Amino acid sequence: IKNAQNKRNLKVRFITDLNSKGQSYYPFVPEFLNSMKLSKTDCNEKIKKSLQNKLMHHKFIIIDEKVVFTGSSNLSNTDLSNFNSNINFKFNSEKLASVFKKEFDQMFNGNFHMLKENASEENVYVSDNLLVSAYFAPKTDIIEEVILKRINNAKSKIYIPMFFLTHKEVVYALIKAKKRNIEVKIILDATAATSRKEEVELLRKNKIQLKVENQAGKMHSKALIIDSKTVIAGSMNLTFAATKANDENIIVIENEKVAKTVESYFLYIWERIDEKWLHKTPLAEGFCSINSCFDGVDNNFDGKIDSEDPRCKKTKK
Repeated sequence: IKNAQNKRNLKVRFITDLNSKGQSYYPFVPEFLNSMKLSKTDCNEKIKKSLQNKLMHHKFIIIDEKVVFTGSSNLSNTDLSNFNSNINFKFNSEKLASVFKKEFDQMFNGNFHMLKENASEENVYVSDNLLVSAYFAPKTDIIEEVILKRINNAKSKIYIPMFFLTHKEVVYALIKAKKRNIEVKIILDATAATSRKEEVELLRKNKIQLKVENQAGKMHSKALIIDSKTVIAGSMNLTFAATKANDENIIVIENEKVAKTVESYFLYIWERIDEKWLHKTPLAEGFCSINSCFDGVDNNFDGKIDSEDPRCKKTKK
């Protein structure tokens, strides 16, 4: 990004999230922002203090007003190195780029969260056989207007790789789908599953197949694959805050080839997770999570890495 700005003289505009104290989770962000000629954050004079802890959680890039990268990946080492599990898409479409640019421009002008106008747009032609709908929270209630409708209209199966799944209405909709004999399979991240056990236990109690990943790295994908025909993916976890407070985006792709590709990815991860994690929940950092005690990463966000974490200390016999 710096080379594009400084060596190639490209116009680079960058937006990131800060908390109400003007701090970032990533320690290198302040220095990076200072090096950018055109950078903005969601911590500004237009945003009241009551709004500042809401997230600018988008993950998308627009290039030359005709290429869009979007999905679940942050611009971080763990997300871009295949350490974490993510789903991302690249589209060559001036029309779709203009839709995302409308969302971006509002935020660059200081309008985040509910201060924005609704930029969502349905059925954007990306190519002759590919329609993409793009939705932006919180101006669109994505859970109510998109996710629940798709779950309720599923005919055969719903596969979900997800970091956080805590939205009660989504949980109950999935339970109802299971009772309609829809095949429901879910993969959750270990950190999320251990911090929000109630939803995990409720889903399992209702005989939904839910595996919790037990490997170093996050299940950071945020997607639904429905009936091997529809993919819903983007930045958004299935949580109340994601749809009601944060700046988020999802895309909906109605395309069997794309859906089956993402479904194959889901099933590949599903088969790698031992069957016992259908019934148990591993710790995000500990010897039950493969390599998590030797990867140099704070997998459970407790400020301790590998051998410093008590869950990774071997007990003496």
